[in-house]
Amino acid sequence: MFTLFRLNCKKPRLAGVFFARSTLLRLCLGVLIAHLLLGCQTQVRDRARGSAVPASIMAPPNENSANAIAFRAFSLVGRPYVYGAERPEIGFDCSGFVRYLYRDTLGLELPRTAAAQSASGARVATLAQLRVGDLVFFEQDQRIFHVGLYVGEGRFVHAPRTGKNVALSTLQSGYWQQRFAHGQRLL
Repeated sequence: MFTLFRLNCKKPRLAGVFFARSTLLRLCLGVLIAHLLLGCQTQVRDRARGSAVPASIMAPPNENSANAIAFRAFSLVGRPYVYGAERPEIGFDCSGFVRYLYRDTLGLELPRTAAAQSASGARVATLAQLRVGDLVFFEQDQRIFHVGLYVGEGRFVHAPRTGKNVALSTLQSGYWQQRFAHGQRLL
């Protein structure tokens, strides 16, 4: 009367992709919880008066703030790259993207260009020293040309270029690894 179907479950061929997705899911869940807890903390910026802490002054170390910024960055993946833009309803360029993240999440105002942002905070010289929430900078011909937000496990979120969307990329890929200049820690 009833026909039973046997499901043939196989392991995915790309086990690394499955692992990366589950790791990303755990990271996003942790960031979401941190983001919810962040609402109970004081903000760096008084939004009512519009005053802000200069970017040369670092915020106190706070893992919840770093996770909140990373979570916000993940939520913007897929937004279009638009040169000179820094709003989610329009799109972002690379420096506008990280500027928006820090302003929207913590009220911390950053300079407008990637080169100017690279002078804010404390320098992080190597990939191994990066922490979630650090900015990562890339150079060509000894000139800073790109910035993104480090989100852990060798990955960063950024607005790559015209024709692309905000994306999650790896620092171990040849293109980005060869052009990595340094990181900057603001938290």
